[in-house]
Amino acid sequence: MPHLADLATALGNDLELVNQRDLPATEVSAVHISELQDPTTYLSGGELLLTTGMPLTGHAGQARAYVTRLVRHGVSALGFGLGPVHADIPPAVIRACGAAGLPLFRVPAPTPFLVITRAYWDLQLAAGRAALDAHRALIRAASAPHPARAIVQVLAQSAGGWSAYLDADGTLLEVWPAAAKTRAVRIRAEIDWLRSAGPHSAATFPLDDEEVVAYPLAGQNAVRGFVATARPRDARRPDEQVVLAGCALLTMRLEQRRDEESRSRTERHCQVLLALAGHTDAAQALGAELGPRADARPRTDAGSRTEAGSRTEAGYRAGSGSRLPAAVRVVVAGPTTSLSADDLLDRWTHQPALQQSTWLGEQDGCLWILIRPDQENAVLKSLQALELQDLRVVAGPVAALDALPTHRTVLAAALARAVPGEIRDHPGPSRAADQIDALLAHSRSDLVGAVTAYLRCRGHWDRASALLGIHRNTLRQRIANAQRVAGVDLDDADEASRLWLALRDQGLA
Repeated sequence: MPHLADLATALGNDLELVNQRDLPATEVSAVHISELQDPTTYLSGGELLLTTGMPLTGHAGQARAYVTRLVRHGVSALGFGLGPVHADIPPAVIRACGAAGLPLFRVPAPTPFLVITRAYWDLQLAAGRAALDAHRALIRAASAPHPARAIVQVLAQSAGGWSAYLDADGTLLEVWPAAAKTRAVRIRAEIDWLRSAGPHSAATFPLDDEEVVAYPLAGQNAVRGFVATARPRDARRPDEQVVLAGCALLTMRLEQRRDEESRSRTERHCQVLLALAGHTDAAQALGAELGPRADARPRTDAGSRTEAGSRTEAGYRAGSGSRLPAAVRVVVAGPTTSLSADDLLDRWTHQPALQQSTWLGEQDGCLWILIRPDQENAVLKSLQALELQDLRVVAGPVAALDALPTHRTVLAAALARAVPGEIRDHPGPSRAADQIDALLAHSRSDLVGAVTAYLRCRGHWDRASALLGIHRNTLRQRIANAQRVAGVDLDDADEASRLWLALRDQGLA
């Protein structure tokens, strides 16, 4: 709706302010003409009331009662038309309006009231056209190459200031114009407060000489991000419907991308689990069906990076749905007391190191990460950037895909002994680990127990057989089979000690 100042500016000398220096930022709901002594019955509030003063004799008490009724009913201003009844505004009316804080305008003769009502509706139509143009601009922005950036620009232009788009953590993703970036970063504290208020709250707060309005972007009853618009304090507020429409478009964009990421997460999850289980051919066949090879690098730019929450959508798809490289580094991260593995995965996938470099999956409450060898440092740094004090992380060496099942067993055991808050490097399976795998894979499942008891008792047959509850000749037979199957000499102190340490490392002894 038009403001009083807009109407006064448009009409110039035809609507002259009498009793105040500055007009308040008051919207005018309508222009109404009445010569009744009590016109409030026909008013709903917010009107500019026009009168020739026919019911006013100039008596002070009568003027005060008349103005009081108007103020109580929420009339925005009074326009006094000169000529037919009064040559000038009665002083009692001027004093009454001044005392009540009601803006009073002089409409000089021979200006007809129709000029004022036409000016009002011209402004109203112009505002409607501006809102319609803004909505059309939003529709065009939604189909632009970088929708978030384009939508933020439209909102900033509509507000007559700047606008910013932030992720759920309050990190700045887009701002327009770019010169407002420093100011946009400063609203982080207010965004933190707004996040705690929930998805159905908005906030208005001052920032230097500007007024900032922040709205949450809510999807599935959870905050997905924020939009903030700023304008000079003495400027009018932007059309709230335009801002809300921009928020709706950004929320829809976020939900669409979230659905895409959910599908990609399922795809990469299956690929990782197949590789960890030793089904390398199946994992690679799935990758070939889902997307391009891992070495196919899509074009990226800053706009698409911020649009996808610090990673490109194309890069995300290429990294999640593609053939695995011949060798990867395996990292396993244990869940924290505050985050499940799935929540950890959701939080960590906002790190920029994920572009084309990782395959992630969740198993047994842990996050398994397969990393391209040339990207391992960046990925490990991104895990450290989470700053989770109770997160346990074990990083294995670079390994061939067909060796991942062995690495999974070793790293899972190492994770159980890892210190929270640190990233531990693990050398991976040794020859002793291969020997243990051979024992575990043998049809006789009692070989590992026999070797463990034999080494625990330091080669004493009687004590080891008693520990197992079997005859010592049975134990001799099992140890002979174990040495043959694993290719180990348990009478060699070096080999025996390495095998014992490996058994302890895997939690088997």
